[in-house]
Amino acid sequence: QGAAPSPWVDHYAQMVHETVSAVHAFDPTIKLFTDDDMWIVHYWFLEAGLPSDLSGFAIHPYTSPGDPEHTAVEFDTDWTRPFNVVDPDRSFRSAVRRLRDQGRNKLGKTPEIWITEWGWPVDVAKGSISEATSAAYLPRAFILAAASGVKTTCWFSSYDAGDGPMGLTRNDGSKRDSYYAYRTLSKELRHYRLVKHIYGSDHPVSGAQGFLFTRGN
Repeated sequence: QGAAPSPWVDHYAQMVHETVSAVHAFDPTIKLFTDDDMWIVHYWFLEAGLPSDLSGFAIHPYTSPGDPEHTAVEFDTDWTRPFNVVDPDRSFRSAVRRLRDQGRNKLGKTPEIWITEWGWPVDVAKGSISEATSAAYLPRAFILAAASGVKTTCWFSSYDAGDGPMGLTRNDGSKRDSYYAYRTLSKELRHYRLVKHIYGSDHPVSGAQGFLFTRGN
């Protein structure tokens, strides 16, 4: 998880500096991110020293088989110490806020946060979730991420390939419930912009939640 002393974290930070410098010498508008499968590793990257012109952080906030509103880590998970990467309620929203604040403190600017993988395997026999549950989680995940200030969310994945039952479609081309949830979400909200979280912000991990979208006026 990157706790110091960690030679690979130091080496990674060095590669980030060299990469950002080289790429931005070619085109300073290209966005570059550090990447992390766990919330904690970005904190150690920041401690090791990241360039201020880094665009931000990419995360993979998997919580299988848990719901999208909760993180996989606790407020005081032993391997995230000395950092507290999430509020005591384990809310996804608080993890995004804390990582953004830590980045702002270290980089002197507000970093973008991108989700470059998020999804749930569907295999109840192996202790995962049902297709119906995955279809319910998908729009919640996208809207929750947007309301938390995440810039981009990439679903994992479009089809199963070699990664097991993670896809919107199976390897034979048949469509899962989550495919139709994705299609409906895209169709209903594609021309709309999220304005704000209007109900439930005081209880982000339980109960009903409401979000306001707008299209033009």
